[in-house]
Amino acid sequence: MDQIKPTLHGAFASTDKVMVFRYSGKLPMVGVRNGCVYHVLAIEAKFGDVYDHGS
Repeated sequence: MDQIKPTLHGAFASTDKVMVFRYSGKLPMVGVRNGCVYHVLAIEAKFGDVYDHGS
C-alpha cells in the first residue's frame, strides 16, 4: 500500500488490500473489491502517476 501515491478515500483508507487491473497496454487502474463491486480509486493516465513501477 505504501507504493500507491494517491491517498485512498476515507471509506477505503483502512483497506489493506487493493487490486490493480491493466488497461491500454500496461497502464493500471487501482481499486478495491467489496463483494461483487469493484470500486475504481485511481486510473493512471501517464506511466508512473499512480505508483512506482520500479526502476
